[in-house]
Formats: sequence, C-alpha cells, structure tokens
Amino acid sequence: MGFGSSLAELLFPPRCPLCGRITAEALPCERCLDELADLPFAEQAADPEGFEGKEALCPIVAYPYEGVVRSAILRYKKLGCRDADKLLAAWLCVAVRRVCSKMAFDLVTAAPGSLENRRARGFDSGERIAQRASELLELPFVSLFEPHGGTAQKELTQSLRRHAANKLVLKENGPPLAGTRILLIDDVITTGATMLACVNALKRAGAGEVTAAAVAAVRADPSKRPAFSHAGRGAGSAEVNSL
Repeated sequence: MGFGSSLAELLFPPRCPLCGRITAEALPCERCLDELADLPFAEQAADPEGFEGKEALCPIVAYPYEGVVRSAILRYKKLGCRDADKLLAAWLCVAVRRVCSKMAFDLVTAAPGSLENRRARGFDSGERIAQRASELLELPFVSLFEPHGGTAQKELTQSLRRHAANKLVLKENGPPLAGTRILLIDDVITTGATMLACVNALKRAGAGEVTAAAVAAVRADPSKRPAFSHAGRGAGSAEVNSL
C-alpha cells in the first residue's frame, strides 16, 4: 500500500454505513448488525386512518423507521453517504421478494422528492434507491414523476402532506402505461399521502397494477391499529385495496 493510500485511510477511515463508527472495512459494525437482527421485518404496512372514502395504501416495507435503520437512512440523506443506497435497496428487495413470490413487474419507478431537496443534496434519495433496486431485481427503471416544487414533506403537517401530494405531476414524455405492472419505490413512508397520490396518478394514466414498496415506514399510533404485520401473502397483497 502506497503512502497516498495510507494517508487517505488515516484521514478518511472506513466507517460503518449504518452508524458511522470506524470499522476495519466499510461494512456494518457488529453492534449495528446485532440491533438489525433484533428488529422485526415489517413486510406490510397499512394505516388507512385519514383516508376514509378513498383507497387505503398497503405497501411492502422492509423495516420500521427506527433505531439503526433510521440512522442509516439519515446518514444517507443528510450526510451524503451515497454508497448506502445499495444497502438500503438490498433491504427493500429482500422484502419485495419475500412478499411477491412471482416478480411480475414491467418496470420500477420512484415516488418524487422535492426539487428543494434534490438541489440541496445533488440527488434524489428515493430515486437512487429505486434505481439500485431495479438493478438488483433485473427490471428497467423509468422516472415517471416530475420532482415537486413545494416544501419538503418533513416540514409539513399530515393534512398539508395530503394536500401537497395531490399536486404530483407525471412527466409528459413518459412511456404509455396502459396495462403496465409497476413497482413504485420510496425511501420512507410517513403518512402514506405521497405514495397514495402516486398510485392513484399511475392508475389514472392506465397502469394495470401498482405495487408500492419502501425501505422503512413510520409506525402508526399503536392505540389505533398496528402499522406492521407479517401477513406474507402473494404479490396482490401489496396492491392498493379498497377500504
């Protein structure tokens, strides 16, 4: 190993992609792996509260948005640890393969992020994860939505999130969607408003089936109804179902 490489390792040592601790290699540290092993898989999430009279969202979700999973996503989105997109996409793909016994999708797309975040970070976090996932699943990735120009979702109340989600726009030069089976991906689901709006927009554009999936989802109020379950049904379980 040359002097330049040794100096680089001294100044920028390899770190755990989940928590940032220095490790022998740029791999998850033992503490994070132990915590990850204790987290339950949350292969399905459903929180139809607030969507009365509409379709309820029932996406495939790899993990609850907490602990080491939350740390990994925040390091990826806030600290610019872009290589983490491969790990996050792998988690999502494991959940998708577990729920969908047959990978009957024509394409993968991403829920749109805000133009503000894209400019600040230099990339769209959800889109990068969706692109990585499409590679792992050996499916084509197609960007179908324009980034929204409003305030970042994290700064909005639940009611404002739903209002903003209704303004999502499909790209004009997108491919015909009639009858297509689409895997729609996002990094984190909070209220489900954006994903639900995306599903409805794709359906209106002619998509045959839309399966929503995310790396993580915020748990709903446990006093109302559980947000996560281990139903483990077939591919149809991840589609939008009527209340």
